[in-house]
Amino acid sequence: MKELLHAGLAVLGARFLNKKSPAIVSWSLTDKCDRHCVYCNRWESPQAELNTEEVFSVLNQLSDMKTRIIIFTGGEPFVRQDLKEIINYAHNKGIYTMLHTNAGLLSRRAGDIRNLDKIIFCILGPRKVNDSLRGDGAYDNVLSGIEIARSYGVKVGLLTVLCRQNLDSFEHVLDLSKSFDVRTVFQPLVSHLLNPGNACLVLPAEEQYRKAVHRLISLKMKGDRHINNSLSGLKHLLLWPDPVRVKCPGGFVYCRIDAKGDISYCDRPVGPEGANVLKNGLSRSFSSLVPRFCDSCWCAMRVELGNCIKLDMGCLFNFLEMNLF
Repeated sequence: MKELLHAGLAVLGARFLNKKSPAIVSWSLTDKCDRHCVYCNRWESPQAELNTEEVFSVLNQLSDMKTRIIIFTGGEPFVRQDLKEIINYAHNKGIYTMLHTNAGLLSRRAGDIRNLDKIIFCILGPRKVNDSLRGDGAYDNVLSGIEIARSYGVKVGLLTVLCRQNLDSFEHVLDLSKSFDVRTVFQPLVSHLLNPGNACLVLPAEEQYRKAVHRLISLKMKGDRHINNSLSGLKHLLLWPDPVRVKCPGGFVYCRIDAKGDISYCDRPVGPEGANVLKNGLSRSFSSLVPRFCDSCWCAMRVELGNCIKLDMGCLFNFLEMNLF
């Protein structure tokens, strides 16, 4: 909890003192994945990866720069055989450590998460809908993963991507959230990560998408605590895919590191050329991220963080709640 409060203070420092720091970092440890989801193309051309010692070196730099939260992503992080060592190293540095996973490899690597603070599973709807997009067995892997995480005392969150196939069944995920007493973040598809050949199969019609988000807003206003988006965040996502100018948290309190160590504002290739944490160091690379505005941000977490920088108190409270529970 201390790390999360320090992250909140970093947001306030960025807002009032223009004090930049990578308080919150999303780090894609690998582009490799054991599943080939219909809507994703990252696994098709994986980049080179930092080795274990290089990852430790970057973690040392993150610790020195007072990073409070790391979100390990992929690809699928469990593809890396050194994931346990990476999690433990971050934990020993006092960094609040989170992990996104499809849970497919978790059962055979359960001990790896012992020192993890929070684990986030992606699930898109009922078994038939989810597995049609993410592969046979993906739904049951998540249910099993939730139980495994609980057995180790690791907090659990869910992530649901709204797409053509689940707009009439996404509330099933909320039912799961209630049955396990966990929270779910909802967001639209991120177009730059779409498999171009399948985009037309999964992109939702705007009218149906907005109807679904209106439903989420209605449930949130009625006090549904299992929706982990803030009300302001949902109202922003309601406008997808129309351009909406927002303050980017990248370069203020946030950055993304990719598998080979390049630093950027987000998971689009929009970082400054040559900003690599191994070659140029974290401090210099992060300083090269000039704070900017973006007119096409649909990542729920970055939307929430951007609203926090604007001192939206509902978002500030919700952001802490997103990670505490």
